[in-house]
Amino acid sequence: AIVVMTSFPSFIQTFGYNGSHIFAELFKVLTVLYFLREIQNEKMTFFRQFLIFLFALFAIRSYDPSYSIAAILPLFTLLYNRRKFPKYIPLFLLIILIQFPLGIFSETMDQISGSAYTPKIINIQHVFTDGIIDHVLSPLPSYSNLYYKPGIAILTFFGFWLITFAFLGLLLQKLRLPSLTKYFTENDQKNEALFDSRMILSLTLVWMLCELPTYIFLPEHAIRYLFTFLIPFTIFGTYVISYFVTRIALNYKKYARAITLFFVMGIILTNISYTYAFRAGWGSSFIVFENVMDFMSEEKSKTEQTFGVLYNAGSAADEYFYV
Repeated sequence: AIVVMTSFPSFIQTFGYNGSHIFAELFKVLTVLYFLREIQNEKMTFFRQFLIFLFALFAIRSYDPSYSIAAILPLFTLLYNRRKFPKYIPLFLLIILIQFPLGIFSETMDQISGSAYTPKIINIQHVFTDGIIDHVLSPLPSYSNLYYKPGIAILTFFGFWLITFAFLGLLLQKLRLPSLTKYFTENDQKNEALFDSRMILSLTLVWMLCELPTYIFLPEHAIRYLFTFLIPFTIFGTYVISYFVTRIALNYKKYARAITLFFVMGIILTNISYTYAFRAGWGSSFIVFENVMDFMSEEKSKTEQTFGVLYNAGSAADEYFYV
């Protein structure tokens, strides 16, 4: 589920435009994983904290929006294990300082980013609310405007209703209605062994909150920017769905798993169709652009005329072609 539900925005634009973004996210995930390992150990280790700082440095320097790490780690620590917060203050301050030394007094950087990175609250609307009714009510993929698809399109009809199904099941279990008790189990010991609920909920909710400024300050609401939000969201969604299945009584567990599998297959098929639709459009156009420019350059060279080629299709065209 995590791979599928986060694959669409990365795969469709990775090759030509999004390499630094994907590298940054990988380093961000490494930072979070190593910090989880660190905070769950009673003994602090300098080497592990050094690795956390190093991964955060690589992430932030690869792609600016990874600055969210500087907020994710301290806020998560306050929610999950407040007594350890003072021990990690030096680490948090060092990560915050990563953002400042390079280019802070650069007039060039100010000129470049001055207009592009001004706050745009409307991007939040485009990413999280546009077309929500259509995508929730129809299981059929919509291939219009693939570059600016909203988040609900990537989650898909099937993903939305799978999470709704799990939330509704957990709510009914909490209500303890006599007519529904046979469908649920009261054994919490197994669930506690499977999940550290406090850690998962604290981490994912803080992570999603810290990614929201990305959609306000980035130049546009292109689909690839959703990648940062979808990673914590899918961890959260997978946790909710898995926890729900463990709460179902043994006699009915196979039905819950069958329904979950049906929805996951729907997510897979929808995202595959989106990915191929995007490649068919952008991929073929990149290949055409490159071939036309190469042809024109060759023809001009035969007449000993100089012909300058300025286009960005070349780097992406070969990648799209072979994929």
